[in-house]
Amino acid sequence: MVFRRILKRRKSPSPVIRVHASTNFAHLRRTLRRLVSECEPESIVVVAPRLALMSPKRRQRIKDIAAEFGVAIVEQPTDRPGAVVVDIAAGVDVIGDWLAPLVAELQQPGVQAVAPLVLHLDGIIAAAGWADGQPWLAGLTTEDAQSLSGRPMAGLGSACLVHRIGSTTGELRLVPHVWVRQHAGVAPSQILTAQVAPPTPPGLTPVAGTWSRVRADVNEPHPRLRWALKNPAPSGQRGEKWGDTHFARLLADALQALGQEVVIDHRGAFDRNSGHLDDVVLVLRGLEDYTPRPEHVSLLWLISHPELVDGAECRKYDVRYAASDTYCERHPDWGLRPLLQCTDPARFSPELAQPDSGDQVLFVGNNRGAGRPIVHDAVAAGLPLSVYGWAWAEVLPPGVHRARQLPHADLGAAYRSAGMVLGDHAPEMASEGFISNRIFDAVASGARTVSDPVVGLHDVLPSVQTAADPTDLVVLWQERHSTFGTDHDLIAAATHVREKHSFEQRAQVLLRDAIEVWREKAR
Repeated sequence: MVFRRILKRRKSPSPVIRVHASTNFAHLRRTLRRLVSECEPESIVVVAPRLALMSPKRRQRIKDIAAEFGVAIVEQPTDRPGAVVVDIAAGVDVIGDWLAPLVAELQQPGVQAVAPLVLHLDGIIAAAGWADGQPWLAGLTTEDAQSLSGRPMAGLGSACLVHRIGSTTGELRLVPHVWVRQHAGVAPSQILTAQVAPPTPPGLTPVAGTWSRVRADVNEPHPRLRWALKNPAPSGQRGEKWGDTHFARLLADALQALGQEVVIDHRGAFDRNSGHLDDVVLVLRGLEDYTPRPEHVSLLWLISHPELVDGAECRKYDVRYAASDTYCERHPDWGLRPLLQCTDPARFSPELAQPDSGDQVLFVGNNRGAGRPIVHDAVAAGLPLSVYGWAWAEVLPPGVHRARQLPHADLGAAYRSAGMVLGDHAPEMASEGFISNRIFDAVASGARTVSDPVVGLHDVLPSVQTAADPTDLVVLWQERHSTFGTDHDLIAAATHVREKHSFEQRAQVLLRDAIEVWREKAR
């Protein structure tokens, strides 16, 4: 595992992960399932201090769960002085690369213990450390906690705590870019405290159990507004598989580069209690509707699932955009402005790889249930296909290379190095002219890009070829060197997209319009 290699390089012992059992067996099973998917079972123990006092039925239940995941049970762990341990409560889910950053922070001089950001299932902060006997920053967003990195904390709770046995002095620190999620009913069994004042995020002040914020002045030439991007993807590990999550983060980066403050709310947290801190709400409309609050500048950006939206919903917003020229033209009375999807030139560039050095025919995307038509067409055409995404195991025949995941940071190089990149659209998006951001990304990477037919596609991206059936794909593959032109032509198409369809450009439009409405409301 990655964390074992890191620890070996640092010549530190592998940490013992101690899962503190509760009588909620579903919590225990859930936590162990996530842990064993990330770590070796021999590094995990279940701590059940009252095991001998439990009824035979409960005692056997805990033993069965531990055996199911191949982990040991102890009533009282052996505490070897200096050993690095992770105390984690049953009912806490780890997310992604969580352990290595925590251990690395613990190894910093003068650090006694560290903890990740603990989130509720909706992605809102449950605890960013502790202060005054309460979870710190509870109810705020993960972005609000980022300024706490490297700063001494007043307290840390043991929902997830990394420390050395016997260490009683030194700073308590939060690692806010590491997240764990906490199910209902989980409470820390112990709190480590230090005699320091709790750090507060810049611009926020605790007031009577809530938070207030210093707002920009309406007369400032470049006001710094607080934006809340409403991401329709769920939070946690599942949401990391959604393109909407990456889209929201890249847009947030672009707005921050323009001097804005940005937080992201996953669905389930659209109406968080700390929403009074926000100036602008931007809804990335996919599967989730939202009712804007009158005190906010409200922006709607329809980027997918246009069949779910009507004029009444659009008119609830101060400004509304749709990622299709055609759709805006078809609904002239909805007040829609065209704002197409886009790409990130830093992540998608012809400079990231050599052409024709990677997969021959590449498709990146999750299986939506019964597969994807362009993937089935490529299989039927006998193309040398590679598929990256989730839930393809039972759909694709033998001989098709498939992998569960291709990291988002590696997509640009994968597109550029492929012989041909395939992309597709839901029928409602294709008929309404909503071009997927994956198509923009592939073209920006200098890839030979193929899409299913989309209304208005060639007006926006003339270099993209379309295929309606397996025969079209065979012809495009066999004649790709002539059909798509030279590599110089591909680079020219990439340059056009990177210059005209970037997140930076979209952010400039959004910021200009938001400031105009904000000033009108502020006056």
